[in-house]
Amino acid sequence: MKSIHFSSPLKIGGAARATLDMRDPCMGDEEDALSMAQDMGRGENALTVEMCLLSRLCGLRYEETRSMRSADYKRLREAYAALAGDGGAKNAEPEAEEAPPPAA
Repeated sequence: MKSIHFSSPLKIGGAARATLDMRDPCMGDEEDALSMAQDMGRGENALTVEMCLLSRLCGLRYEETRSMRSADYKRLREAYAALAGDGGAKNAEPEAEEAPPPAA
């Protein structure tokens, strides 16, 4: 589980909240998010599928996620990347250093 802190409170379920908790994702969440997006007629839209997934993991309604400011949604994406083990460059294999040219 990861707590997500926002710079200003979000309106969630009629209450102002400055923090949300995101639970650890599992493969079933991804499958259910796709089904949810398909039920809305937007199963081919990758952003809609992602929003459905992040909504599920945070216990939000899709419309609550959809109405977030982009900066707040970015925090959801960052939390998901950390939980899913996709830390980008932080988790990438270090590049091999180039050997210095031979001395002349």
